[in-house]
Amino acid sequence: MMWQMNMIEDQKFQKDSKLSPLVTVICLCYNQAKFVAAALESVAKQSYANIELIVVDDSSQDQSVALINQWLANTSREFAREIIFVSLTNNVGNCKAFNLGFAKAKGVYVIDLAADDLLLPENISTQVAKFQTLSKNCGVLFSNALYIDENSNALYLHHKQNVDMSKYLQPCNVYAEILAHSFICSPTMMIRKEVLDNLQGYDEELCYEDFDFWVRSAQNYAYCYTDAVLVHKRKVRKSLGTKFYGKEAKPFLLDTYKICEKANKQQNQNQNQNQALASRIRYCIRLCCYTGNYDLVTNYQSLLFSIAKPKLVDKFWSLLATYQINLLKFYQLYLIMRQYFDK
Repeated sequence: MMWQMNMIEDQKFQKDSKLSPLVTVICLCYNQAKFVAAALESVAKQSYANIELIVVDDSSQDQSVALINQWLANTSREFAREIIFVSLTNNVGNCKAFNLGFAKAKGVYVIDLAADDLLLPENISTQVAKFQTLSKNCGVLFSNALYIDENSNALYLHHKQNVDMSKYLQPCNVYAEILAHSFICSPTMMIRKEVLDNLQGYDEELCYEDFDFWVRSAQNYAYCYTDAVLVHKRKVRKSLGTKFYGKEAKPFLLDTYKICEKANKQQNQNQNQNQALASRIRYCIRLCCYTGNYDLVTNYQSLLFSIAKPKLVDKFWSLLATYQINLLKFYQLYLIMRQYFDK
């Protein structure tokens, strides 16, 4: 199903297109009836005018489709040149759903917006203004974000105010750092469309997209940080992100292993990058033990020892996996305490 409406003549948006390039927002929804209207409204309230909105519902089983249609019918759309609604009859997963939306994208820049997150009103205007000052070598902008709960109460910032992000204020190569640890809040990214074109979108063989996208794109494009809170990232129980740290983590850990293996075989070019990858693998081994996916530890350790010498701590995690010592409750308590102290 597709619902499409042209609200404003193209000529209006073609004028001064270099100053106001078209931005495509792809909003992905799966069972987000509670939040999807607010996410769409956050796009409508942007101070930036030249926006194309593509909404993709991945065969939701709740009232999401009805609420999206209601929003489309009742909401003023002067903000958008075009709105497209793609309602899928079969659940295809996050990566393929995004690619189906991206195939229709016409913007110079693209935002991947989950239906439970919110763009702040100055998000697009701020990011476009920053992009306009940078060379085409910069493929991705990212910013700070405020985490909120299901009732929109403030929780904590993604980047603490005292964290030095100055090295990212100018375009820089972040490949090794992305391999080592995750420091980007995904919904804050504005992506140059040519980056996604060159990558042929997200890898549809994977169940989640951001780590693989970061690794593949950071090889050839610089990243740059916008020092502002431009997104409200919602913490939702049983969301895709929370599954990574619980009993349902296995598909995510399997896909992370594939990404690490691919980086080792096809992408890494020096010892510094190998060390960064080793740091990521050691983190994944700990996560395998925390979430009870002990059978994956052997695969991760085999990959680790192909690029780095074993450490005493590696033997410790191997023993935990061998005896299958359950650490999940302790790990979940640690995550709760960390969020408390991050406020």
